Amino acid sequence: MKIKLIKNNSIADGREKKIRIEGDKISSVHILLQSLFVTNRRIRIKNIPFCLDFFRIVNFIEKNNIGKIHIDKEDRSLEIISLKSIKDLSPLNKVSRASIGMISSLVLRNGFLEFCKPGGCTFSERPIDAHLNLLKEIATLEYSASNNYYIANRLSTLPPKINCNCYTGCTSSIGVFFNSLLMAYSYPGEISIYGFPKESSVKEMLSFLSLSTNRTYYVKHNHLIIRKVDKIIFKNCEYSLCPDTTMAMSYILLNYNILDTLSLKGITTNCFINSQIEFLKKIGIKLIDDQRSVKLIKKDIDIIEHPLVVRFDQYPDMITDLNPIITSFLATKNIESLIVDYTYNERYSHIPPLNSMGISLDILNKGIVGHTNNKNCIEIKYKLLTYVQVWL
Repeated sequence: MKIKLIKNNSIADGREKKIRIEGDKISSVHILLQSLFVTNRRIRIKNIPFCLDFFRIVNFIEKNNIGKIHIDKEDRSLEIISLKSIKDLSPLNKVSRASIGMISSLVLRNGFLEFCKPGGCTFSERPIDAHLNLLKEIATLEYSASNNYYIANRLSTLPPKINCNCYTGCTSSIGVFFNSLLMAYSYPGEISIYGFPKESSVKEMLSFLSLSTNRTYYVKHNHLIIRKVDKIIFKNCEYSLCPDTTMAMSYILLNYNILDTLSLKGITTNCFINSQIEFLKKIGIKLIDDQRSVKLIKKDIDIIEHPLVVRFDQYPDMITDLNPIITSFLATKNIESLIVDYTYNERYSHIPPLNSMGISLDILNKGIVGHTNNKNCIEIKYKLLTYVQVWL
């Protein structure tokens, strides 16, 4: 499919343009999957994102009659009632990586589940060892190498308490946390989750759990504990997703030259994390709240940090999804930079397009270094240094 880009000059006519920021993509996918466990209750999710990751799951739910869904495009909301459970998760595994987090709760609910490895990224394969280790606490597991298929059967006697560990190597996994949390919809006993990530999407998932069920939780030392209940009670609920700051950052950088004509609707400065705000300050951008919108002011700066260091990692660093966006921005603005991505050591599929724009890059054993320019490319004078961390 070919896409033709047409330049739109209307935004530069001096009038302020408001860009609506949709709900956070990561949180929306997890909360949509959580809603499937709130049996026979009406869930309304507000400020939904109109993105492929979210609607792949919506389409799967409708096609397989798993839930009844109504979408209000004008109000940007979705209503869903769960109709039936899932016993073969493999079709959803192929369209949503996040669905691997459903395996433990579905085994607890159904007693049986078939599933496969979820679809991976083009830049990094995501292992599911931690998910399988968690599942083995409550089920027996068989694997068929011929068709890459898993079959899980719930143990005849479940433990009185389930302990979960979100640490995978040196980081805390959002996916494993999601797997642990979902068990609260099927297992009434106490669930103790160690090493949970301190990220906004985790807070969203916990808030939805509290609104849609009678489950409560507290934090003790380095772990989160979901309290035991005599019976899990599901409730109708309405939940509004927090705005997607990755989308907001993308719009800011895309419209860097005309920021004074823009404002971001449906978001406040409190939605941005400190690492995002600090990066924007370094490139001369200030955010100001204005009635549930953010105005953007660009200021001239005499000296930019040399090289400008940007880290991508778990909270409080910036999310790795911003890596290609920020790297491309810094390259096109001729800002020499050091980009460090601790999340995915092979996330550099955005480098070849930059190469084609005249940025010469060498791929080294510990990352990517850009040091020369293609002289055949006219008016391109970018200097970019990109380093991708490799675990030793």
